[in-house]
Amino acid sequence: MNSVIIIMGAAGLTLFVSSLPFARRRTIGDRVEPYLGGLRGRPSPLLVTATRSVLGSRLQLLWERSRPGSTVRIAQRLNAAGSELTPGQFRLEQVTWGSTGLVGVAALFGFGAAVGIASSPVAVAALAVLSFVTGILARDWLLGRQTLERTARLVQELPVAMDLLTLSILAGESIPAAFGRVSTHMPGGIGDELRRVVADVRAGDPLTTSLETFKRRVPDPAVFRLVDALIIGIEKGAPLSEVLRAQATDLREGRRRYLLELGGKREVLMLVPVVFLIMPVVIVFALWPGLVTLDLLVP
Repeated sequence: MNSVIIIMGAAGLTLFVSSLPFARRRTIGDRVEPYLGGLRGRPSPLLVTATRSVLGSRLQLLWERSRPGSTVRIAQRLNAAGSELTPGQFRLEQVTWGSTGLVGVAALFGFGAAVGIASSPVAVAALAVLSFVTGILARDWLLGRQTLERTARLVQELPVAMDLLTLSILAGESIPAAFGRVSTHMPGGIGDELRRVVADVRAGDPLTTSLETFKRRVPDPAVFRLVDALIIGIEKGAPLSEVLRAQATDLREGRRRYLLELGGKREVLMLVPVVFLIMPVVIVFALWPGLVTLDLLVP
């Protein structure tokens, strides 16, 4: 009985936290409903179809990530994250994380049984399955975070790399030679990716194929534009220096706009310490002498 109460309390706390404004995200239904609302309070068929399509795409993506035949997709995500793990090792880590959750649940209920707290077998089985699935999804989430962080770091270094590539190409070097020269001056990050492109070319792959592989390793629109411009220049014989310089300028402008947007969002968070820490202290310092004086003057 106590375990059932604990599970219900945890579920209620989770629902309460998820309903708070900072944890609640507007869905596509919330954004589109004012424009597509049906008659007599009924939802629009177009809105229902769009919501189902979004839900179906999310479920399909989850299935593609978890099904046994998604080895190629996992390998691409591991390459994008800069991990040296193989898909098999990643699956093994997922199972390890899930098993760790099972061990944690077993230890929790074992401790409860040792202190005399009775537990329901149904609750034990439900928490065991939930902890195992949570461990698997947590490892997948961590891989996604690593991919996003590495991609963001590479995009920050990309404008400098494009300027150096432009200078190398203007000096008369070929694209592989320019990639190799830039990679020697930028160790780590984007330099490693350029070095892998040069290694693929030296291994016998065509330059366009190596560039396409580089585009798959770094899934970002800026990298896509860079690779497409290089491939078009190689196939059409167009000059690349002006194109690369213009893309570097656009990328810096996009980065500046992103920083301005991020600063605007952080302004709201900056109000939290001001309102809850600084202002109360200022009010106390302003009112405390007067309160002490009144206490001394009024008997």
